[in-house]
Amino acid sequence: GLHFVLTGISASTPLEENPLSDAIVGIHVMDEDNFIAAIGNNELDEIISALKAVKVEKLREAFDPARLTQAEIYPDIWRPQDKESLFIELEQALQQLISFYKNTLDGDRHIVVSIY
Repeated sequence: GLHFVLTGISASTPLEENPLSDAIVGIHVMDEDNFIAAIGNNELDEIISALKAVKVEKLREAFDPARLTQAEIYPDIWRPQDKESLFIELEQALQQLISFYKNTLDGDRHIVVSIY
């Protein structure tokens, strides 16, 4: 859901050279069939900057669980009555992702992304 909220499209059709999309699905595809990709340490700065620049309040205002349901975004949990709690979860995931990427950058490590 986070990819859709950040980019407006499903993670199954990632955007090329878009740091918000790259943050979720990775950059260097290692295994397309199993959805495995990598992000090099030297690519994290741009991704972190893009994630930190996200205007959370703007996302909150635009967040509509019905849009995620219409787009068939996995998992099938996007209920209008749960709008607030769903957004809080997505916001927490965004903050955790920023923290993880910053720690990875500082530790001079790389990232492997695998989406099941």
